[in-house]
Amino acid sequence: MYEFRIARIEALGSSDTTTVEDLTEVSPWFEFQPVAAPASLQWTKGAPHGAWPVQREVGNVEESLTVWTEKPTQALRILTSALETATQWGLGFRRDMRLVAQIRRACQNPHYYEAQLYGGSAVPDGNARRIKVTWTREPYWRGPETLVPVRTAFDGAYSDYVTIYNHDDAEPNHNNFLFVQPPEGNVPALTRIRINNSYPGSTRLNQVRIGWYDRPINLTLEGEDASGVTVTPQAGRSNDAYGTAQTFEWEVAFNSVRDFVGPFRALANGSLSGQRWRVGVGYELTKLQYTRWVYGENGWTDLGMVMLPPGGYVHPLRYPFKVWLLGEDSAAVLDFLHFVPMGQYRRMQFKGYNAVYGACIEDDDIRGETVYDFGGQRLPMLNTWGERIQLWPQRLLPATSAGQMLTFNLNSESGAALPMRTAQVQIFAAARWNGLPEA
Repeated sequence: MYEFRIARIEALGSSDTTTVEDLTEVSPWFEFQPVAAPASLQWTKGAPHGAWPVQREVGNVEESLTVWTEKPTQALRILTSALETATQWGLGFRRDMRLVAQIRRACQNPHYYEAQLYGGSAVPDGNARRIKVTWTREPYWRGPETLVPVRTAFDGAYSDYVTIYNHDDAEPNHNNFLFVQPPEGNVPALTRIRINNSYPGSTRLNQVRIGWYDRPINLTLEGEDASGVTVTPQAGRSNDAYGTAQTFEWEVAFNSVRDFVGPFRALANGSLSGQRWRVGVGYELTKLQYTRWVYGENGWTDLGMVMLPPGGYVHPLRYPFKVWLLGEDSAAVLDFLHFVPMGQYRRMQFKGYNAVYGACIEDDDIRGETVYDFGGQRLPMLNTWGERIQLWPQRLLPATSAGQMLTFNLNSESGAALPMRTAQVQIFAAARWNGLPEA
């Protein structure tokens, strides 16, 4: 038997305030059959047969339940008032107030699953003790917000948070990525990602890039490892060295832990300011893709996107591919070239303040806001690009995947991208289900 209640959730003071009306007190019996969210796909025609899905749209859910009650007048009053509130709050400009339906089976679940309501109706259903309720709700049911275990080492233990670096080299735990345990649910989970500026000193954190990939594979090419470069040792660089050249060239082998597939954004870390640069990918001497020419920066230079492997996916064994960083300055300094996965991609940059040591950027998809958390005060002072990151449950991940990962790239307020800059990252998630879970 379902237990059903309606909750008003309002952002007041330093936290959410929830007011619950437990309908089991006036209506102890419910008949409810949850339905899945309606979805439509857009297709591109195949050659020569069929088609391939290229875009998906998920709509709100129209649902109904039957309420049996010994107090029909009181039950109708509660239900009609709640559904009118849901409509008015949905129509209003505020997004810090929402009315949700919360449902559980107490014999199977200790907690409620909830979905925001946008309106509906409650009317007598031909019997003095029976009410027919119809509502429109958001597509998915949400579980409670929980802390997600994370780790940076491939064989390390999971913990509540990790420290990431602005580079990935041979030094233990000097990684610009983290692995995330998959949440529950059967659709991607909403996240709240907290990025604490843990780099001491006066240089503030100005910009963060996040890339998501469905397996723990990270592609970083060190400048000193490229062919035909001058290698200079320097403490504080990735691997304590950098390369100097006008053209950098690497060969990347494929194996079970270097299976790079899909779109990647190439970011060069070094001193490339003053001249133009671009990336090429291909095989042997043949460059199959080029990015456009861009003017270099001192810090991160965004060179654009490429598709890996070059020329398309080859299954199952693939020839080693090559990467070229091509420039117009023979004295350019390259620390490393990082390929950011674009399965999901997020960029956040301050438009004022910048994060001081110990303060946080919080990218919150659960509440729909991105803020600067400074001393317990929350300021909406960031420009954002891309959709917020969502975590995949285990059933959506590849069967051979050891877990999903997030990569990070950090900028100082001066534009510098020091490899030793650090941040502490903590992730919360609200699992979601298409259809109410039974257990």
